[in-house]
Amino acid sequence: VAEQRGLKQGLEQGLEQGLEQGLEQGREQGLEQGREQVVLAMLRAGMSEDEVCKIVGLDRDDLKRVKRKL
Repeated sequence: VAEQRGLKQGLEQGLEQGLEQGLEQGREQGLEQGREQVVLAMLRAGMSEDEVCKIVGLDRDDLKRVKRKL
């Protein structure tokens, strides 16, 4: 009986931790997607790559990666 309670508690803890990690990853992905949309909008509006990098805090490699989505 005690072993079953320990197993149940362990499973509940594991599920809770997994959910927390999944939510955090989802938030991070959402923030990154929003940032990419802003970068693309800035480029479409005619801002220079240098301006975009400076304002958004991207390096050139990150900017190139985002531009491939245009």
